[in-house]
Amino acid sequence: MCGIAGIVSSSVSDEAFLKALSFISYRGPDDTGFFVKLDRETQKKVLLGINRLSIIDIQGGRQPMSSEDGNVVVVFNGEIYNFLEIRKRLESKHALRTNSDTEIIPHMWEEYRENMLDYFDGMFAIALYDSKKNILFLAKDPFGEKPLYYSLSQSQFIFASEPKVIISLADFSTEPDFYAIAKYLFYGFIPSPHSPFYKIKKIPAGHYLIFDLKNWDIKIREYFQVKKIKARDYYGIQDINQKIKENLRVSVKRRLIADVPLGIFLSGGIDSSSVVAIASKFIKPKTFSISFYESSYDESSFAREISSFFGTDHTEYRMSEDDMLEVVPEIFSKLDEPFADSSIIPTYLLSKLTRQKVKVALSGDGGDELFGGYPTYISHVLAELLKRVLKWRRLKDFIVNLVESLPSSFEYFSLDFKLKRFFSGFDFNLPQRHYFWMRYFSPSEISNILNLDVGQDFVFEDTLRYYKEAMEKDIDFFSFPMYLDLKLYLQDDILFKTDRASSFCSLEVRTPFLTKEIANLCFSLRFKDKIKPLIYTPDGLKFILRDIMKNDLPKRILKRGKQGFAVPISFWIKKKEKLFLEKVFELEKYLRRFGVVSPSFFDFVSKEFSDHINSRKNNSRKIFALFSLSYWFERWVR
Repeated sequence: MCGIAGIVSSSVSDEAFLKALSFISYRGPDDTGFFVKLDRETQKKVLLGINRLSIIDIQGGRQPMSSEDGNVVVVFNGEIYNFLEIRKRLESKHALRTNSDTEIIPHMWEEYRENMLDYFDGMFAIALYDSKKNILFLAKDPFGEKPLYYSLSQSQFIFASEPKVIISLADFSTEPDFYAIAKYLFYGFIPSPHSPFYKIKKIPAGHYLIFDLKNWDIKIREYFQVKKIKARDYYGIQDINQKIKENLRVSVKRRLIADVPLGIFLSGGIDSSSVVAIASKFIKPKTFSISFYESSYDESSFAREISSFFGTDHTEYRMSEDDMLEVVPEIFSKLDEPFADSSIIPTYLLSKLTRQKVKVALSGDGGDELFGGYPTYISHVLAELLKRVLKWRRLKDFIVNLVESLPSSFEYFSLDFKLKRFFSGFDFNLPQRHYFWMRYFSPSEISNILNLDVGQDFVFEDTLRYYKEAMEKDIDFFSFPMYLDLKLYLQDDILFKTDRASSFCSLEVRTPFLTKEIANLCFSLRFKDKIKPLIYTPDGLKFILRDIMKNDLPKRILKRGKQGFAVPISFWIKKKEKLFLEKVFELEKYLRRFGVVSPSFFDFVSKEFSDHINSRKNNSRKIFALFSLSYWFERWVR
């Protein structure tokens, strides 16, 4: 975990650049490295910088690092887990002076150029300056674990781990991108390559960017896409399952390499429990979990069971409502994108408390998207069946009205919430339906907030793009939502949340499920291979993972369903009504400044609040989304 940045400009000073880099010092508080060179051909100054969190080769791994002749210079955020194998490939041709994974990058560039990325198993944001070729090369890991933003104007090219660095250095006004914000109101996050700022973009997962200093232009190319394994490479499902297990074992083992104390986030779910089970074969793990007083949100008993089963050194933090709300200003003071997923609060607290004992933690992120862990996946099967049965419009309308009349519960993913969501997206086709179920605001509701023309075609364009990709890869029909989540929800919600919450605490988080090999194997399996109702669990979710871990985990863990990591935000809003109300209504004045506030904003938001406070509807997701957006405007928009 580090923070990197760079700029190509004829006017920026070293002092201004270092000051901007300091804004993300929490990402790497151990050391600051700096490179500056005047590019002779363009007469532009090239500056690269890094705030380093020292994990491997603490003394020798200082950055920037360069090739032997100094023509290739690298700053790098992340880990390349197979660097020891790659070192052996390089030793006959290159003089390796350290034991750091960073050092292999300039030499791999000399050997393979951009194709070097095909050799890496890792999470990374790489920035490389090749002075001979007059280019900057930026690359992001296959799944988007490490962030990388960039901006190009007539006089500057800037990149950084977070937008706040670019904002500090930019010679242009960082105005909001309200179409990106409209997507935020739908998804609860901003999908790549968009950012909340009009002139700042994200490099998407599995892509690289080449900036040509001489021609002053950029090219962005994709280097990794999930692909199905050819049938002839394996003899059947059991062979693929065994291969997944072997790859997961290798992945966990590689991610245990560190020269600092290391632990594991443990919820007691099948994903994190599997990581603990495999890690226990190599080390005695330190495990960390968080618990809540609200029972429907608490899964700490499962974490304790796994800890006891494997004999881990376990630490559990019990969080009160006040503990959670106290850290909200801490989070939002640093968070330079609006983000509606309230689970960033416990993730931040867990990271903050874990960092007191270790510097690196493993997590189970990615297991749901690869193995089929979300209830929505099986809900699509039911929806397709009901569409055939409920052809009589009056019967369908009767059922929808009946469901809408159910009283609202404020418990976590209550039955009434699931039923209302299910029928709200019933008339859509599968790809649109999937994210309409997951939405925060519908397109019509967005028009009550923003005075923009944003219909269904606009909000669904990202979903449909990835749906088309999935069709071209011959992924079977009911596996489409898993592919959509891998490309959208995992990258821009789950991994964004984990990166920001952990980096704010100077903690590195590693994700063993996210390897190219495991992803390719998982998407080579059909939906019916991954989800088998009544085996292990009633809904059959994550059958493959449960099956390959059946000899390693307690039966109660194998048979428990999906719970998720959430906070009782619905109760908090009722208890802290004034706090949320004031912050949300401040949003109106920010939108008014830019002339994009909807005339119906006040009436719409007032009703959403009233319905929630009076328990007519659980609108907590919507309210928290507006709460986060208001905080973002207050902090980052001038």
